[in-house]
Amino acid sequence: MMTPFYLKSITIYDQCDEALMKTLQPGTYKLSERFPFNLYGENISVCAIVGENGAGKSSLLDILYRIINNFSYLVIGNASSRNAAEVLYYILVLYASIEYTLNGIDC
Repeated sequence: MMTPFYLKSITIYDQCDEALMKTLQPGTYKLSERFPFNLYGENISVCAIVGENGAGKSSLLDILYRIINNFSYLVIGNASSRNAAEVLYYILVLYASIEYTLNGIDC
Protein backbone atom coordinates (compact mmCIF):
# COMPACT_ATOMS: atom_id res chain seq x y z
CA MET A 1 0.00 0.00 0.00
CA MET A 2 1.27 3.46 -0.91
CA THR A 3 2.11 5.85 1.93
CA PRO A 4 -0.10 8.98 1.90
CA PHE A 5 2.02 11.99 0.95
CA TYR A 6 0.67 15.53 0.50
CA LEU A 7 2.78 18.47 -0.62
CA LYS A 8 1.23 21.39 1.27
CA SER A 9 3.26 24.47 0.40
CA ILE A 10 6.45 25.97 -0.99
CA THR A 11 7.96 28.95 0.80
CA ILE A 12 10.38 31.24 -1.02
CA TYR A 13 12.49 33.49 1.22
CA ASP A 14 13.68 37.05 0.54
CA GLN A 15 17.31 35.93 0.11
CA CYS A 16 16.44 33.69 -2.87
CA ASP A 17 18.07 34.74 -6.15
CA GLU A 18 15.63 36.70 -8.33
CA ALA A 19 16.80 34.75 -11.40
CA LEU A 20 15.41 31.57 -9.79
CA MET A 21 12.13 33.20 -8.75
CA LYS A 22 11.45 34.69 -12.20
CA THR A 23 7.88 36.08 -11.86
CA LEU A 24 7.36 34.81 -8.30
CA GLN A 25 7.58 36.93 -5.16
CA PRO A 26 8.92 35.80 -1.77
CA GLY A 27 6.19 34.19 0.30
CA THR A 28 4.32 30.95 0.87
CA TYR A 29 2.51 29.25 -1.99
CA LYS A 30 -0.14 26.82 -0.75
CA LEU A 31 -0.36 23.76 -2.99
CA SER A 32 -3.05 21.41 -1.77
CA GLU A 33 -6.01 20.98 0.46
CA ARG A 34 -6.70 17.64 2.07
CA PHE A 35 -10.30 16.52 1.93
CA PRO A 36 -11.66 14.73 5.04
CA PHE A 37 -13.46 12.19 2.85
CA ASN A 38 -12.82 10.23 -0.34
CA LEU A 39 -14.28 12.68 -2.88
CA TYR A 40 -13.60 10.80 -6.12
CA GLY A 41 -13.54 7.14 -5.16
CA GLU A 42 -11.06 4.51 -4.09
CA ASN A 43 -7.48 5.04 -5.40
CA ILE A 44 -8.43 8.08 -7.53
CA SER A 45 -6.55 11.35 -7.16
CA VAL A 46 -7.01 14.53 -9.18
CA CYS A 47 -4.17 17.07 -9.05
CA ALA A 48 -3.53 20.22 -11.05
CA ILE A 49 -1.75 23.55 -10.95
CA VAL A 50 -3.94 26.26 -12.40
CA GLY A 51 -3.44 29.96 -12.97
CA GLU A 52 -3.31 32.65 -15.61
CA ASN A 53 -0.51 32.81 -18.16
CA GLY A 54 2.56 34.38 -16.58
CA ALA A 55 1.37 33.68 -13.02
CA GLY A 56 4.46 31.60 -12.21
CA LYS A 57 3.21 28.01 -12.42
CA SER A 58 6.37 26.78 -14.19
CA SER A 59 8.60 28.89 -11.94
CA LEU A 60 7.02 27.31 -8.87
CA LEU A 61 7.71 23.83 -10.23
CA ASP A 62 11.29 24.86 -11.08
CA ILE A 63 11.78 25.93 -7.44
CA LEU A 64 10.36 22.58 -6.28
CA TYR A 65 12.74 20.66 -8.59
CA ARG A 66 15.67 22.69 -7.28
CA ILE A 67 14.68 21.97 -3.66
CA ILE A 68 14.59 18.25 -4.50
CA ASN A 69 17.96 18.60 -6.26
CA ASN A 70 19.58 20.23 -3.22
CA PHE A 71 18.11 17.62 -0.87
CA SER A 72 19.36 14.83 -3.14
CA TYR A 73 22.81 16.41 -3.24
CA LEU A 74 22.91 16.46 0.58
CA VAL A 75 21.79 12.83 0.81
CA ILE A 76 23.82 11.18 -1.98
CA GLY A 77 26.42 13.80 -2.93
CA ASN A 78 27.44 14.68 -6.45
CA ALA A 79 28.69 11.25 -7.48
CA SER A 80 26.49 9.49 -10.00
CA SER A 81 26.07 5.75 -9.51
CA ARG A 82 23.69 5.26 -12.45
CA ASN A 83 24.81 5.29 -16.08
CA ALA A 84 22.26 7.86 -17.32
CA ALA A 85 22.19 10.07 -14.23
CA GLU A 86 23.54 13.60 -14.34
CA VAL A 87 25.97 14.84 -11.71
CA LEU A 88 24.18 16.88 -9.04
CA TYR A 89 25.26 20.42 -8.21
CA TYR A 90 24.15 22.23 -5.04
CA ILE A 91 22.38 25.52 -5.77
CA LEU A 92 23.73 28.05 -3.26
CA VAL A 93 21.34 30.92 -4.10
CA LEU A 94 18.16 28.88 -3.48
CA TYR A 95 16.41 29.94 -0.28
CA ALA A 96 13.18 27.98 -0.25
CA SER A 97 11.50 25.18 1.69
CA ILE A 98 8.58 22.79 1.37
CA GLU A 99 5.95 21.74 3.87
CA TYR A 100 4.36 18.31 3.49
CA THR A 101 2.37 15.63 5.28
CA LEU A 102 3.54 12.02 5.38
CA ASN A 103 1.48 9.32 7.10
CA GLY A 104 -0.61 12.01 8.76
CA ILE A 105 2.44 13.76 10.25
CA ASP A 106 3.12 17.37 9.23
CA CYS A 107 6.75 17.98 8.27
